[in-house]
Parts: sequence; structure tokens; C-alpha cells
Amino acid sequence: MAGAKSRTPDPEARQSILNFIDAADAPVTTMALGKLPGIGTGARVKQLLAPDVASGRVFDWGKSAYWRLGPEQIARERALELAGGELLKPAALRSRICKGPPAISSKVAQLVFKKLVAEKRFLEKEAKIPAVSGVIDVKQPGPYLELKLTAVLNTVGIERSPDRIRALLAAEIEAPPAAPPATEVPEVADRMFAAMNRIAFAPGTTVTFYLLRQQPELAHIPKKIFDEAALLLQQERRALMMVHDFAAALPADQQERLVTDGLGRFYVSIYAR
Repeated sequence: MAGAKSRTPDPEARQSILNFIDAADAPVTTMALGKLPGIGTGARVKQLLAPDVASGRVFDWGKSAYWRLGPEQIARERALELAGGELLKPAALRSRICKGPPAISSKVAQLVFKKLVAEKRFLEKEAKIPAVSGVIDVKQPGPYLELKLTAVLNTVGIERSPDRIRALLAAEIEAPPAAPPATEVPEVADRMFAAMNRIAFAPGTTVTFYLLRQQPELAHIPKKIFDEAALLLQQERRALMMVHDFAAALPADQQERLVTDGLGRFYVSIYAR
């Protein structure tokens, strides 16, 4: 018909839309997708993506937007990252889960929070900790604090030897001798691996690169070598890193706290395998 717009065949149009969504850093509106060559309208976008939404290949973000990651997945990752870095009240945590980019609805944030509580990953209220009684010398409270800290750790399933707890509570901890500057990536990787295992609360606990950077033996390592060392640990399967999905939207100073592979992927934390 004269004047009619040419339309890309459906399989090609669908693949064009999927490629755009996969490359996007945030949910994409049907209006934007409809402007792709050969697509035409947002209504056609919805029609083409219906099977992918049904199969979980693509996620509907509401307000006519789609993305390769779902709201619940993003909310869960954000909740774990927030709770792992700061002690927040439930309402404050749910509020910060909602903040983007991309923004999460309060309904999804509440749902994810309830699931984490049901899984016993989150303790919404402080668990009852066994009382520790006895005479306490306020100027030498070591014996009391050792028992109290042991009780607190046991409440969340963590066991630590008395010697390790005493070292933590020591009034003066002898600083380790200063390590010579490291410039070789494998050497830095070994130091990083030792540091992350030393400061992790339990085996498999993730440690942020921001915290690792504060360790004396890693504080002055050039960023390029630091990043290559972290990537080497993952390449050697000694550790795994967690991707930060929204790094592109962060200010430059905050991106500097992350590890990058130089190809657009940023990592926020690492844990031993």
C-alpha cells in the first residue's frame, strides 16, 4: 500500500529489541524501543516481547518499560549490599532499596524484604542473646566482653576461638610490620586473598573492595594493579566477585571504589570460593 511504513519481519524486530534491552544499563521504555529501525510503535514492542516476558527472558518494569533484570532481583541485590555495609532500621532499609537508578516500587521492596526475613537471611529484630552475669571490673572488662561477644556471635551462627576474640578486644594490638611495596599482580593478589580472609566475618562472606583498600598492605597499590589482582583471583577460581549493576550511573569518585575489567563491567565486592 502506498505510503505505508515498511516493517521489519517479526523475528528480526524481536531480536533487535532484545539486543537493545540486553545492552541497556536500566529499564527501557516501549516508546524508546518503538523508535528502533523497523519497529514502529510501543504497542508492537509489547506484542513482540510477550513470549519473552512469559518465559522470564525479559522483565516488565511497569510504566511500559522492560529490562533483562527483574525488579525483585535488583531489589534483593540492593538489599543485601545495603544490609552488608550498614546497620539500618527496617523502614530505612526498605526506603533505600527503592532508590535508584533504577527506582524500585515500595511494593517490590517490601516483598523482597519479607522474603529475606522468611529465609532467615535477615533478622528484623535483634535476637534474644543469653545473659552474661558476674562481677565486671569496668576498667578491665575483658572477661565480660569476651563472653558477651561470644554469645552475640553464637546467636547468628558464628563461632570464634577465645584467642581471636581476645585479640579483637585487646586495648593495644601490635601493628603488623610494614610490607614492602608490591608491584607484581600475583603478589598483590596473594595479599588481597589473605586480607579478605582475615577480615571476613565467616567463610564465604563478601568483602567490599572499599574495605580492602583500607588495609595497610593494599592501601597504596596503584588502582590498575589492584584491579588486575582481583581479576586474577577470579580467573584462578580462588575467589568470586559481585557485579555492581548500576555503576555507570555512579559519580566518578564512587566508581573509583570499584574494580573494573576495563570493558564496562564493575565489581563491588569479593569472596573466597
